[in-house]
Amino acid sequence: MKKPLVVLAAALLASLAARAQVTSVNAVGMVKTTIPKGEMGLVTIPLISNDGPQTASELFGDSLPYQTKIFYWDSFEQAYVTITYKQGSFGQPDAWDPDNKTFDRGEGFFVQIPDNATEESYDIVFSGEVPGENTASTTDLSVVEGFQLVGFAYPVSITVSDEDFNIQPSYNDKIYTWGNGGWDITTYKQGSFGQPDGWDNPNLALEPGQGFFYRSETDKTWTVTKENLYTWP
Repeated sequence: MKKPLVVLAAALLASLAARAQVTSVNAVGMVKTTIPKGEMGLVTIPLISNDGPQTASELFGDSLPYQTKIFYWDSFEQAYVTITYKQGSFGQPDAWDPDNKTFDRGEGFFVQIPDNATEESYDIVFSGEVPGENTASTTDLSVVEGFQLVGFAYPVSITVSDEDFNIQPSYNDKIYTWGNGGWDITTYKQGSFGQPDGWDNPNLALEPGQGFFYRSETDKTWTVTKENLYTWP
């Protein structure tokens, strides 16, 4: 079944009361996530940037408060790496530090707004081309053994049990979504007593722009076929 590409009402994002909204006109799209101060959102970029992968300064510029932190996951080191937005001193400009990491479509990362931010909430906005007629028919992402922060690479809502999610899990693979200060977890289990294999929380949903942790038992390639997701206008 085709998924809705255009979301008219904000959909609840499982990241600390943050909300995601997708709008599109022709090939242009926008995903917006609102994160309250003192909280974190686990996000991903589901749209195509004309500039390719972008650094924190290219994604956010000065739109977020000082001491905002980005946490991304190094899948090979199996550890977080931190980027911080810092106020310039001694005549130096404000800057994201370090600013050599680029973020691509389908990669997940945390954004944390500091407790002392001046505004009650901040919008994280990703804009770009909705994957459409000029986009390759499939998107392939590498999934390595262990943990990785990823995201669904298309601006649609989808559940982990949807056949179009198509991550080809192994037994005991796990998905972790972030919400209300903690994790919602589903595990892929072998069926018993005549029941099929499947996720033990099959209705766990991913909204546009929502990242998640994936814990894989093996290396694999995650292939998503665009034509199965929505009808291009």
